[in-house]
Amino acid sequence: MKLIRLPIRSSLIKMQAFVKNLKIVLLPLLMFIAVGLHVAEAQIIQGENALTENAGWTGDFGFGTDGRINDLAEGPDGQLFVGGDFEHAGALEAENIALWTGEEWQNIGDLNGTVSVLYVDGNTLYVGGSFTEITPPGGSVFDALRIAQYDIGSGQWSTMGAGFTLGGVGSLEMNNSGTLYAGGCFSQSGGESFNGIAAWSGNEWVPFTVGTEDHEFTGLWGGCVSEIYFDEVSNSLYVGGGFRNARIYDSDYESSDGYRDTPVGGIVRWSGGNWNMVGGGTWRRAGAVENVSTGVVSTIARHPGSGRLYIGGSFDHLIEEELIDMSDIDQNNATHASFAYRENGAWHGFETTSLSTRKNPLNSLSRATIRNMVLDGDRIYIFGNVVNLGTQNQGTFVTGGVAVYNDADMAYELDSEGNSILGNGAWNRTPRTVPGSRPTRVG
Repeated sequence: MKLIRLPIRSSLIKMQAFVKNLKIVLLPLLMFIAVGLHVAEAQIIQGENALTENAGWTGDFGFGTDGRINDLAEGPDGQLFVGGDFEHAGALEAENIALWTGEEWQNIGDLNGTVSVLYVDGNTLYVGGSFTEITPPGGSVFDALRIAQYDIGSGQWSTMGAGFTLGGVGSLEMNNSGTLYAGGCFSQSGGESFNGIAAWSGNEWVPFTVGTEDHEFTGLWGGCVSEIYFDEVSNSLYVGGGFRNARIYDSDYESSDGYRDTPVGGIVRWSGGNWNMVGGGTWRRAGAVENVSTGVVSTIARHPGSGRLYIGGSFDHLIEEELIDMSDIDQNNATHASFAYRENGAWHGFETTSLSTRKNPLNSLSRATIRNMVLDGDRIYIFGNVVNLGTQNQGTFVTGGVAVYNDADMAYELDSEGNSILGNGAWNRTPRTVPGSRPTRVG
């Protein structure tokens, strides 16, 4: 076993979002562990034969950051943009966003709130989060409500319409015609209602609205949007999150011109100007039937080879029809543990034997979450606050927040001893002060 030390977040890695514009082409494997970096010492336990003979975890990021990293994005020249909740990148003062050149950190501007998501299109970096002000290097502070764009060539920041109020931006995606979409917990832009999802016209944000002039309904209801995924196969948007309901058109429904408030379970598809159900969605149950709640879908990706649509999040049931009776969610039949795929119009869950937080691998009350997936050939890299994964055929193995599932083999990639090919993942040690950075604490 190899022991590698690097600066990393002082709690179990939470791989919340990972290079949303690099879902097919991977950065080097070492980039995987950057999400969640914190200036505290951690141990990465690496198996002998992970991926290739010479592969292993490394952490050459100049002491990382002194706070959480939520997202990464690669620029047109290979530079790495990092966003999160921090004050320093290495010894450099950089508030919540920074640039890693490959050799050093650079400050591209200070944002006064958390950066949750980054998206690069050509020479433009789009930034979303909970910030409300930006201070460019050597410039004056200006208002930017939870979303902004940065010109990578000129280094200039600019606002995007009125931005968003009453919430933050947590997801960005672009379709094949260049339309940018934003998702999150926001509810307004320029005084207009949105409910968690919007499209950028080039001048202003436009809400997702269904219905007629007499009965118009905006956005999604009962929770935030965590993921927007443009699917080239269906030429539509899949939207995931913790929302419970959407207005779905039903020709048999007489009220509201046929637009019925429908439980969708955290995932819907936008096509033809309407919301469409994806089966019956994802659900969770803890104890009595009255404790049934919507699942949370945090990441969505279609495998280009098999065509399977994979989802990850926090859920334990998948259903095919609209949820009418809460007792249909049977606590004793929870076999779909936060990772699943859809094929030929049906959900297929994995019979996971243990999916948990670090403290108690069998504690069903502390739900684990698959936060992101990255596709590379047949491999699907899975990230989250997950300690153990397993199936009935493969048994249980330790992940430490990261694992590899093979789409062609329909199995996790394990070594000859039944361990993950990525070793035991990432685990924290007692934090200590790193030269050039402020003291850290467990939190």
